[in-house]
Amino acid sequence: MSSSKEDRRMMSSKSSKRVSRKRKSKISITNDNAIVEGGDKCQMQTKPHSRKETGEIWTTQNNSRSTANFAESFLKKVDVKRHIPPPESDDPLPYLKTIGGISVCDDNLIWVNYTLHRQVKLFTPSGEVLKTVRLDDRCQFTCCLPSGDLLLTQGTMYGSQPIITLVQRTGDVRKFANLCSFAKNLLGILFQDDMIYVIGHRTPKKDFIITLNMDGVVQTIIDTKPDKININHIISYSQTGRIFAVSTDGFAIFPLETASVSSKEINKVHVNHTYSKTACFDNFGNLIIGLRSEIFVTDPSLERSHEIQTGFPVLVTSTAVDKQNQLWIGIGTGDLYITEYLNK
Repeated sequence: MSSSKEDRRMMSSKSSKRVSRKRKSKISITNDNAIVEGGDKCQMQTKPHSRKETGEIWTTQNNSRSTANFAESFLKKVDVKRHIPPPESDDPLPYLKTIGGISVCDDNLIWVNYTLHRQVKLFTPSGEVLKTVRLDDRCQFTCCLPSGDLLLTQGTMYGSQPIITLVQRTGDVRKFANLCSFAKNLLGILFQDDMIYVIGHRTPKKDFIITLNMDGVVQTIIDTKPDKININHIISYSQTGRIFAVSTDGFAIFPLETASVSSKEINKVHVNHTYSKTACFDNFGNLIIGLRSEIFVTDPSLERSHEIQTGFPVLVTSTAVDKQNQLWIGIGTGDLYITEYLNK
């Protein structure tokens, strides 16, 4: 009898320790997305609670009722308002037509980057072309300045250089900054609060963030913690000012802290087999993610997700939401779509 009691006490002790360890390993996210240890609300499990058969996306701690209410805000399939074919190209290879990025200006004009065509186009919200600007280099990442000018970087393509290029609204093109003293390559780029943030890459593989002022002068270097977080895209939700780096290893986003990029991924909806440049925020703080030919919308707490079908035949390569809440989608063939995704 005493042996049985002793066994139960040992089992109870082990169970308590397991519970304690689990609590310590959790991260909770407050309403403003600040990260705190422990806590009783919105805790993220270290392993998924449930997972779809496809193995591509799963959520933790989903509440079926709240998820259903969230899903009702969106369409089940995008409503295409306009289809814009890719520019003419003599090269038969379809990957040469990929849309590398879409950037929305403050006045709701939209820059679209046709990466391997070496050109960017400026569109009205209805899809009319206002300007086509040809580039000397193939650029992969873009962001808009308050003036409506466009900044571009070349990524890690063969022969790429760590140069930030400025395309002005007038169509003039000039070098904005040469960061060869700091990085071998430049990837994602973002403007916010009179500062420019650009992801730098060095060999052996190390990613970090460089901040510059509006004159193109380097201000700070923000390292990743630990040293080898792989990031290549950077996004922000303008209404909160929170900045996130996007990982290339399965989909994860990491908050930009004061002196480093945190290693604590905060998203509770995990996505694999996606392209990090498809990530953007809409005007309500929802995270938009392109996954193959689907769009996933994740709520600001990063707990609930809704799948939207596109019906497009190839990969989604870029997304952006304009000021009129239209979802712009670029795909691997260079086709551009202006769509509705909200359930009005």
